Amino acid sequence: MDMKNRKTVVFVDPLGRLAMNFYEILQKLDINIVNVVTVSDEIFKLHEHDLPENFFSTISNSDVIFESNAKIIQGYLNKMDLNIVGFLPITEPGVEAADELSSLFGLPCNHPDLILARRDKSEMKKAVKAAGIHCPDFKKCYSVADIDAFLAKNTFPVIVKPAKATASMNVFKCEDRKSVIDAFNVIKGSKDFVGNTVEFALLEEFMDGIEYIVDLFFNNDNPIVTDIWEYEKIQNQYADLLYYHAIQHSPDNPVFQTLIEYAIDVAKAIGMRVGPAHVEIKKDPQKGFNLIEIGARLPGARIPDVMREISDFDPYASMVNLLINQDSGLKDSVKLTKKCIIALFPNEKQGVIKEVKGLDEIKSLSSFFALHLKCQVGDNIAPTTDLVSNPFIAWFVNQDPKVLKQDVDKARSLFSIKVL
Repeated sequence: MDMKNRKTVVFVDPLGRLAMNFYEILQKLDINIVNVVTVSDEIFKLHEHDLPENFFSTISNSDVIFESNAKIIQGYLNKMDLNIVGFLPITEPGVEAADELSSLFGLPCNHPDLILARRDKSEMKKAVKAAGIHCPDFKKCYSVADIDAFLAKNTFPVIVKPAKATASMNVFKCEDRKSVIDAFNVIKGSKDFVGNTVEFALLEEFMDGIEYIVDLFFNNDNPIVTDIWEYEKIQNQYADLLYYHAIQHSPDNPVFQTLIEYAIDVAKAIGMRVGPAHVEIKKDPQKGFNLIEIGARLPGARIPDVMREISDFDPYASMVNLLINQDSGLKDSVKLTKKCIIALFPNEKQGVIKEVKGLDEIKSLSSFFALHLKCQVGDNIAPTTDLVSNPFIAWFVNQDPKVLKQDVDKARSLFSIKVL
């Protein structure tokens, strides 16, 4: 079959394992794949080691398109004379380009006028506030004068971060003006994912309380709740907001009904119509639900793999069905057979790794599902400052919540890194 008649799906920024799972489904359906990489060379090299050998040649016969401008990408794809049925953002940086390309090619997509609101956190919160939904006060700060204007109306602590960051990179919780300015100086002038110079830092009102994740899947404007998670973060001398646990809850628990309603409202406010939305929300004891951010993509941290294992929801198949058939086939609710806890192991040591202990013992625990060790003996290791620099993550699933927690606690006592 020639490429003009064969259906094609375009992967946008396929920088992780999600791409291989999509590839396996599309291969069985005889769907052609083209890869587009919009991130900078620096970011690409940072993630390249996570990819299998010959990754791009395995999932596609065509050359990779390295370009961040959607209209230039459109020109390249038009010359290839393909029957494109969908654009799939594999990782967070690809969200903006995938949305814009879907709109340019006349394919089902989220609201095209709100593309930036699904990637830029300042535009995101602007859209949510415009819809009359409460979220933290914020300001785009280009200068110290902007910082002082924001601090004049807000109390400490405050959050300082890039508008297009992910994985908690360069996110600071600041307790005084000096630390705010220091964080601002780290962010302004740095490079974003596509290599552009960051022109401003985003300052936000700090929200206390529990942080939740509500994962939604929009099946032609119909939002379905697929999973809910509670984050536990810790603070140490190296970082303010380190991921420690993600604890799964049942979406059908009535206690989460108002949380779900808020998540759906904010997702609609940023123009979600089709596909997944990964909604991060804080429940402040005084101010109620407040949006932290939304990712218009499948969640990371192997959550789609977990859902495949412990529920009747296959995120990969649902997304492919939505692209190919304009209907995900997803039911109105998702049934869980087990629960999951994701445990992250921040490192506080610095030096050359001499020994990594506990992996085999962790694998023998009854709740063990998967692990990801991002370092090995002989590597230089530094203290963890964000999700990317976290050296070890483990996933645990079980029907019994008591056994699940016991296994997670046991894993923490077993794992250790020794350095020279």
